Amino acid sequence: LCTPSLLLAAQLTRAVLVCLVVFFFFQAEDGIRDRSPSRGLGDVYKRQRKYGRILLVSSMWGQTGGSCEVAYSAAKAGLIGLGKALAKEEGPSGITVNVIAPGVINTDMMAGFTAEDRAALAEETPVERLGEPDEIARTMVFLADEASGYITGQVLGVNGGLVI
Repeated sequence: LCTPSLLLAAQLTRAVLVCLVVFFFFQAEDGIRDRSPSRGLGDVYKRQRKYGRILLVSSMWGQTGGSCEVAYSAAKAGLIGLGKALAKEEGPSGITVNVIAPGVINTDMMAGFTAEDRAALAEETPVERLGEPDEIARTMVFLADEASGYITGQVLGVNGGLVI
């Protein structure tokens, strides 16, 4: 059963998860406001302009869950739920909300991995390589484009086929 140290760890994990998801919720809500001083109207809502894009970055672990990555997986899954709910809420206002769920991307997070570990991860991926940050960036640019206005509430896995 639950020892005091495990209970404390569980409470701390829960607090971190709540903070992460709430933080991203308020970031998304704040993103709906346009604070452009050139508009001269103070807080002008993107809702009134019938246009806006909110992009959240989750992870493949938010879609599948990861062993030994419980807190991370739960926080990223929370972003997916937030994105879907917010898409329904903001859709009538012309604001799209989408979630990008990267796979194994060649970033600073990979710095602690050995060359052998990186090679093994690449081998597990159907495209047989790690993703690059610019592939995530191009996906975000596509979703942020005005021409992508019919795409909302989606989780786009940019993972080389690792999660199918």
